[in-house]
Amino acid sequence: MTIDATQPTDQVLVAEIPSYIRASRVEINSIISGDADITTTELTLAAGITHLVVGTGEDLTSIPLEKVILGAAGPCPISQIRGGLQGQVKIFIFQGDNVTFTAGAKVLGQLYLNQPLATTFTPEIDDVIALMNIDGDGGANYGYWQELYRKLSVR
Repeated sequence: MTIDATQPTDQVLVAEIPSYIRASRVEINSIISGDADITTTELTLAAGITHLVVGTGEDLTSIPLEKVILGAAGPCPISQIRGGLQGQVKIFIFQGDNVTFTAGAKVLGQLYLNQPLATTFTPEIDDVIALMNIDGDGGANYGYWQELYRKLSVR
């Protein structure tokens, strides 16, 4: 729903004001309830997982902005995220040191990290990395995941 920022005008009848209040509340409630295309996912991987998948019923959601609180039961060398759609942003907040990300090329859903090709980002607890999908179509063309930023925890 889009709210017209030019309404109400200074000349609106007092009887019309409740409809503007109701429209504003609908929009506010949609943001609060998560309809604003932002979500948080808690994900604990089984040992040995090497890729994540975006989509309904998969590891990650198809929502445009997702915060992922990520842990693993054992070592998980992630080198690919499948099924992404251009513009999706995934912010990973690590809950341990079992998950690693491998820097790849700009193809096949690989992680195009700000470090040399084929090197490994080994995060520790509370480290953060944000990735954005480039050129993915949400289907067979995964595009690639460009690193936007990372924050390494000092405590």
